[in-house]
Amino acid sequence: MFEPVLLVSGYHDGPVAGVARYAGRAVVFDFLFDDEGDRYSDRCVLRFVSDGYVRLGLERREQFKQWWAVHGRKWPAAAAMSRWEAEPDTQRLNAAMKACLDEAPAEEVRVRAVVRRRPGQSAQQGGINGEYEISWGEAW
Repeated sequence: MFEPVLLVSGYHDGPVAGVARYAGRAVVFDFLFDDEGDRYSDRCVLRFVSDGYVRLGLERREQFKQWWAVHGRKWPAAAAMSRWEAEPDTQRLNAAMKACLDEAPAEEVRVRAVVRRRPGQSAQQGGINGEYEISWGEAW
């Protein structure tokens, strides 16, 4: 069964980090890189977070989309990202999200997972702002 990916925070040929729900609770997920295979594996580390973290993350994503629409094309991508990260609103959201993570339980879950584009999404609708879903597998 696939669940929606709520936020994508890392992308390399597909989402490798983000926020989703696992057993009804919000989690930050991070796929582990397989050095031997030179790719991201299906092994995922989950850390439980609050719904407040999810709300802040969604707000940050919307803020970024609006900022990028106005300013993003003015500079090369790396320079634009640096400028966006320096914005006071971005720093406020980053600090609030960090505070939520600091308050979150240290509990981790290790599971296998598969991420895919949501049905009906084309390859052009992908990237960090695409819509994805994740299926959780067995523990490892």
